Amino acid sequence: MTIRPQAIARWLEVHEQEAIRFLEALVNQDSGTDDRAGVNQAGDILARAYEDLGFSVGRIQQSEFGDHLVASYGTQGEGKSLLCLGHMDTVYPAGTAEARPFRIEGHRATGPGVLDMKGGLTVLLFAFHALAETDSPAFRGTRFSVLINSDEEVGSPSSRQVITDLAERHGESDAQPRGVPGAPEPPRAGGAAGTLP
Repeated sequence: MTIRPQAIARWLEVHEQEAIRFLEALVNQDSGTDDRAGVNQAGDILARAYEDLGFSVGRIQQSEFGDHLVASYGTQGEGKSLLCLGHMDTVYPAGTAEARPFRIEGHRATGPGVLDMKGGLTVLLFAFHALAETDSPAFRGTRFSVLINSDEEVGSPSSRQVITDLAERHGESDAQPRGVPGAPEPPRAGGAAGTLP
């Protein structure tokens, strides 16, 4: 069996505008870490999308931050498993999406959280869609958990244990979320643009 990369690429090409519309809806929903209601509304968008894909979605309710989402696919047991981590909170205060909504200029999308990390959440969701819709054995034969937390921008204080517990269930007993005191920081790529006077 093969994954048929051409079929996957074609599916993604055909559904590009759908992915952009999803990203637009997500970016235009304020979800600053301290905006619990806004984060939960972003969570609603993501929960519906994963449920439509056949994932079971649970919420881990929080009082200080928005609720964390855990989307699961496949059955527990032996075999391949994959844990994907993401976050729906941003550093932007309520009202930013209205003042600076999603837009595309040329080949560049902008808006609050479009890069960190609503674009990544969209890519992950549509990658799952493409694998499912092309009947990929990589999708059919794997158990997936997707944790989307609500407090990453402040160091994941309420989701740290959730991350560790899910990692252990997926056989990654030494996984550590970013920002855990004493844990080594993994190397990360980054980029910036600016103009100097």
